[in-house]
Amino acid sequence: HKGTAFFIVQEGYLESQQEAWNEERRNSIQQGACTRQADQATHVQFRYGDTFGELALMYDEPRQATVTAHMDSKLWVMPQLAFRSVIQISAKAKLAEFEQLLRTVPTFTSKVDNSLFSMLASIVEEAAFTKSQVVCTEGEDVGSFFLVLEGRCRVQVSEGEGTVYEKGSWFGEEALMNATTATETVVVESDSAVVLVLDEDSYQVVLAAQREVEHKVISSLKGLRLFGDLRKMKTQQHVVRLDRCEPVGALGEGSFGLVLLIRDKDSKQEFALKAMNKEHMRMEDQEKMMQNERKLLELIESKFVVRLYKSYED
Repeated sequence: HKGTAFFIVQEGYLESQQEAWNEERRNSIQQGACTRQADQATHVQFRYGDTFGELALMYDEPRQATVTAHMDSKLWVMPQLAFRSVIQISAKAKLAEFEQLLRTVPTFTSKVDNSLFSMLASIVEEAAFTKSQVVCTEGEDVGSFFLVLEGRCRVQVSEGEGTVYEKGSWFGEEALMNATTATETVVVESDSAVVLVLDEDSYQVVLAAQREVEHKVISSLKGLRLFGDLRKMKTQQHVVRLDRCEPVGALGEGSFGLVLLIRDKDSKQEFALKAMNKEHMRMEDQEKMMQNERKLLELIESKFVVRLYKSYED
């Protein structure tokens, strides 16, 4: 059977396989021993503080052994679904913190659209360092930007004391903007440090997404020509007029285009606007697929499927 939970032994005694059991051995077990013992007779013995089922939390793998209680025992149980929910909440909180810190960098606030900061936060890399480790080296680390998340770093200089970088401080803007090498050597001064790293290639992905939003979608909304009312609206409030809609942010990016979140300025109703590159669709011979998708969505009316209101072309 596949594992679905992680277990922590609070009290009792368990083994990973059946074996002879008698009252004498039961009385010999000392509660509170916080070790696992392995021998030829039993695969693993579990006492107070021991754990098993770690792989079940991360992977849908079959159990590697059958664990049996040989006396009355109490265990704490972490179900797989609960663990994954906690991980998702933790990941969202971490991305929110990254985004908040990135918004303090003037270079990003002036060049990156507000709707794309979540994308920027998702592509930075989190790097851990220990005391005296080098974060970046002068003349190296081409096109890299660094932002201190935890700990303290200092610029290495031949005389005097170099600049100190603590949480929220950043360096390497010039290298990122101009794809040049680092202008200073920075080392970790605290016992440990965590630094967010953004390389020039990743940053260009964000800028490319912004150009796509600005030049291929937002700037063309006013000039779009409606080529089909694919669904008869029951009420006037469901008529989508792009000339009175404003972009809120990017929902996603795929191989053929972008999906934007837009909002009607009058009704405040929100819609998802999927914009696809026609030239790319033709090159990949996907025009028929797109037409079939549109016709299928036109026929479906379910609260579990995204509703298709209208389609447009530039």
